[in-house]
Amino acid sequence: MAKYLALGGQAARVAVVLYAAAFLGMDVSFAGIFEWTLRPGRLPQPVPKRARWQARLRFGAASVLYLAAVRRCTSPRASA
Repeated sequence: MAKYLALGGQAARVAVVLYAAAFLGMDVSFAGIFEWTLRPGRLPQPVPKRARWQARLRFGAASVLYLAAVRRCTSPRASA
């Protein structure tokens, strides 16, 4: 990715979008696995409901950043 960022232009935008999309895909996958583990009966020591929401927020915050990176690089203003 560093090679394409150094070149700038369309190649850099594509590199950043693909990089962020890969992280977004991993984030969604791990979020699904994490959500599955929070269901009743899946853990030996159940996680309290309040702690579940706090954990979801912690783990889900990165999704917003990945989406923002993809959005920023694909917006019409980014090419100007």
